[in-house]
Amino acid sequence: MYAFQYITSSDATLKENLRPINDALAKIMQINPMIYDFKPEVFQGASEDKMQELQSGSTNQYGVIAQELEKIYPDLVKVDKDNGLYGVNYQGLIPVLIKALQEQQVAISELSAKISKLKNGE
Repeated sequence: MYAFQYITSSDATLKENLRPINDALAKIMQINPMIYDFKPEVFQGASEDKMQELQSGSTNQYGVIAQELEKIYPDLVKVDKDNGLYGVNYQGLIPVLIKALQEQQVAISELSAKISKLKNGE
């Protein structure tokens, strides 16, 4: 599926029970991102051109293993009731990544301040 833009409702009036994301960086460090290829049987019924493209290995996929992510962020993993296959809410990872970057920036700022003090003989 291709789209130029995808908008998700995020209006404050639609939300309740707001709480901060904690320990995002530590949890993000547990996630094992991968490059992978889908097995050919995944695309049964696809056009001949698409099958050749997929089988040639020219379309690397980037992601995580849902079963591994479920151990860290179970709310971001769903299992299809009909076929038992796991799926990932990648969009839900974005706020976690934002929080991890913020935590990392705080650590960088603190270290920069310590380095400055050491350079100045404090």
